[in-house]
Amino acid sequence: MRRPWKCSFSKCLIFGIALVTLLNTFVLFSCRFSDSACPFSNKYQGQTSHLPIPSNEYITDKKSEKTLNDQPLLLQDKNGETKAPIESKQLKNDGDQNNKENKQVELGTHKEMIDRANYKMEESAVNFNSKDYIIAGEKRNDDAFLIIGVPTIHRTRASYLTLTLKDLVNGLDESEKEEVIIVVLAADLDPNSVLSVSDQISKDFPRELQTGLIRVIKAPTSFYPKLDKLPRLWGDKPERIRWRSKQSLDYSFLMNYCKELGQYYLQIEDDVTTSKGYLKKIKDFIKKHQERRWSILEFGARGFIGMLYRTSDLGHLSAFVKMYYWVYPVDLLFRQYNDFNLNGNPQWPRHRPPLFRHIGTFSSLDGQVRKLEDIKVGRRIYNDNNNPDADVTTSIRDHVRGYKIMSAYDTYRHGMFWGKNIKKGDYVLIEFHRPVRVKQMIVESGGARAPEDYFGAAKVLYSTQNGAGECKEFILWKEFHEMPQLKVHSKEPEGTLCQCLKIEVTGLRRDEVGKPRWLAIREIAVWSETVKDE
Repeated sequence: MRRPWKCSFSKCLIFGIALVTLLNTFVLFSCRFSDSACPFSNKYQGQTSHLPIPSNEYITDKKSEKTLNDQPLLLQDKNGETKAPIESKQLKNDGDQNNKENKQVELGTHKEMIDRANYKMEESAVNFNSKDYIIAGEKRNDDAFLIIGVPTIHRTRASYLTLTLKDLVNGLDESEKEEVIIVVLAADLDPNSVLSVSDQISKDFPRELQTGLIRVIKAPTSFYPKLDKLPRLWGDKPERIRWRSKQSLDYSFLMNYCKELGQYYLQIEDDVTTSKGYLKKIKDFIKKHQERRWSILEFGARGFIGMLYRTSDLGHLSAFVKMYYWVYPVDLLFRQYNDFNLNGNPQWPRHRPPLFRHIGTFSSLDGQVRKLEDIKVGRRIYNDNNNPDADVTTSIRDHVRGYKIMSAYDTYRHGMFWGKNIKKGDYVLIEFHRPVRVKQMIVESGGARAPEDYFGAAKVLYSTQNGAGECKEFILWKEFHEMPQLKVHSKEPEGTLCQCLKIEVTGLRRDEVGKPRWLAIREIAVWSETVKDE
């Protein structure tokens, strides 16, 4: 008599795992070879939205301790006036236009969201081709290959716009300047601030304005709805909600203005640094991905700087941002649109290394300070130096993580050192692997990326000791006071014999409240000759 088969716990568990694995494999293969058999096919995607709704966990009213979904939904008309509260249970039955748009918790399918955005854009349409919005610069008759959009707003603590525009202009050769238009949106609502931006650019870039390489525009005040009484999402403070909502509307106007000016549109901010030769690198990257379906190509380090779009997509993107300007910060709206535009399967090819990085320490939102910046761009100032093999160390222990002192000396993986809590007597020591004759050394500090973080007072010393011991006896080469650049030349034609070089801090720079400033060392460049063995 056969014994009945018994399933122990371990056997049943293994059998269950195997069965689930087989089922998953079947589903994946069905999706790979057949849309009709795939439960995740595009035909099902219209049933849900990829735009997440704020969760109860993060959105609360501290006074009443009720979640946002428990409270009545406050809507605004196009003039910014708050309408009567609408309870969620009323949304299914009420038939007016606003309730039709909000009758589901989900915001709709991909196509519906874009269509709704277009509808809202038409309500407040303006003539984007009008010369009324150009406040400086000349229009060109020919379409450009690349349009660069630069929204700018008055910063109370520091302005980086001129540095950004100089980088963009100097990064092009003369022939490339015919293929690019840089559109600066003076986004302040205060007319005096707009005039200040226009006057500054007219002063610094008269030739570029005359040739049409740069133009400055402003948006009409009628483009903006009232920005008070906006829903409080994500726990943001009212001033931040207003700031990010206004920023989204700025980008919406700028993109719609630029949509017919050229083939591609590059979005950057007014506080970035640019790699030289960026246009050729962008062209090469576009060509590399010409057979691939993409919504954007990314050339920036983070956020939405360096996002490149086809201008044919700008109309929909502008409408989408204008529709949902109060829901998310603009960089998240950009990425949501990218998701929708590719039906939930985004492909975002990213250029490495980034061509554009932030240089600004102070945000356009008053009081917001960026402490850890994208301060490294893949280029050196000097290319004719040789920087002999050496060990580079510093007594400055507190610095931005990832930015080591060796990065400022390394000619292959060049970076930047940014130290803080600087003290008198701190130093940078360069110990050459073998004696060299130094003809010149330049230490660059501060600069566009950290304009105030340079040497207060410093001295350069050298040691000729070439024995087995450490360099201890140093000779003063030169002293400096309040100099971003430390530069020493040898008086000897063949160069000064050195085993070690030392840069010592002898004085501190301080901020407006008396605290020592950080120290940013952008580059250490040494010109030398090897000492021949006798």
